[in-house]
Amino acid sequence: MHSPAELSAMWDVKQVFDPQNLLNPGKIFPQHEANSWVEQPPRVRMPVAADPLPLQPGELLAPESDEEAAQLLAQCTARNRPVLLMGGGEQAQAPFPLPDGNGLLLSTARLRGMREDAPEDLFITVGAGTPLAEVQDWLGRRRQQLALISPWPEATLGGLVAANINGPRRLRYGALREQVLCLTVALADGRLIRTGRPLTKNVAGYDLTKAFIGSYGTLGLLTSVTLKCWPQPRLRRSLLVPVEDLRHGLLWARQLFPLTLVASALLLCRGSQLAGRYSQQLRAAPYVLVYTAEGLAADVESELAAVASTLQRVQAPEPVACEELSGDDLWCELLRGEGENGLRAREMYTAREAIPVVVRLGLAARDLPRWLIDQQQLLAGCDLVVDVGAGLLYVVIPSATAQTATLLENLRAAVPADEGYVVVMDQPRPSAAFEVFGPPSPSLELMLGLKQRWDPQAILNRGVLLPPRR
Repeated sequence: MHSPAELSAMWDVKQVFDPQNLLNPGKIFPQHEANSWVEQPPRVRMPVAADPLPLQPGELLAPESDEEAAQLLAQCTARNRPVLLMGGGEQAQAPFPLPDGNGLLLSTARLRGMREDAPEDLFITVGAGTPLAEVQDWLGRRRQQLALISPWPEATLGGLVAANINGPRRLRYGALREQVLCLTVALADGRLIRTGRPLTKNVAGYDLTKAFIGSYGTLGLLTSVTLKCWPQPRLRRSLLVPVEDLRHGLLWARQLFPLTLVASALLLCRGSQLAGRYSQQLRAAPYVLVYTAEGLAADVESELAAVASTLQRVQAPEPVACEELSGDDLWCELLRGEGENGLRAREMYTAREAIPVVVRLGLAARDLPRWLIDQQQLLAGCDLVVDVGAGLLYVVIPSATAQTATLLENLRAAVPADEGYVVVMDQPRPSAAFEVFGPPSPSLELMLGLKQRWDPQAILNRGVLLPPRR
């Protein structure tokens, strides 16, 4: 069922989480009954080419196949040459600073295109370097879609999975972790593994797929991604509510949340230019509450009728109905820095300084409203998107100036590490000015243990997610 490389990768996980083999011995790996020990699977490694990598620091590697990618990583590990992974084309900027010394760039630009298309089974497998927009266009020709979205047009599927980017559609279709069925991954030591299978109910062995989602390329190079496909909705319609006061907006959103059966967005936004251009009524209000529903026409109309009735009951302003604008559109607009404060920053600062710093803040959904109300002064001057259902707040700091670091530090101080997190999603690149992930999580030792098993020389995205090897 599993290849030797996959079985050895699962054994690595077992050694990190249960080194003494106390949990269900013999359940997955063969067990010798006489002395009750588990036999370690043979260590599988790709042969390393004898020729050295004839590249100067900073040069670009662009493998054309999974096997070539695995071989290149094995060579880099053997010669201790750090590798910074990147997608979005060979001319794209690196997302993080290049490691010092003899580091190399590795692009997934040539690991792209269709690999397996199963429209009847509602899944698709593509190269990790394939842009999301390209796949959406392909699926749209047969009225299917991926339940993914990105504010950045050049985003690749491998990049979205590695960074665990979730948009408002999470409310309707589930998180990205639920959309990814399986991955093909090249490990740093040259092993090429396939995690998961293209099945919704897949419980064979360890679910290694989840380990790579949000790993920022520190555990392995994603070479292909298999994702769920969904039918395009027959109808998508939004109700936009002008909101004068943050407290009222959060209260109304809480009243609407129990109605979200076919809703694909329930957002409270500040700074949207799109909403303001759509209606004079919305332009005059500092906030807009967005409720987008999609699916069968009868379901959408019924749910939005219930939403309108609830808004009337709580004495909210009359909503503006539209089919041209959705929660996705406002989310993308603001995260790209095209909101009110972002556009103003472009007039005040240099081109580099005006690039926004996008921060994602996560708290329990029940705690986020009160936290927001308490921190209104701290967030003044920033465009905001509150994803009510997910308990996420997106803060768009309109310029990358000296004050940005102070604001970021204050945000992290206001969110206890054991209750939430503050992550920098986007910033001027390449840049080391702003700490991306903040204080280490309580699971750091486990993360470092798995990193040591799969990338013992720490060549992959060195220093990006995990602290330097001790």
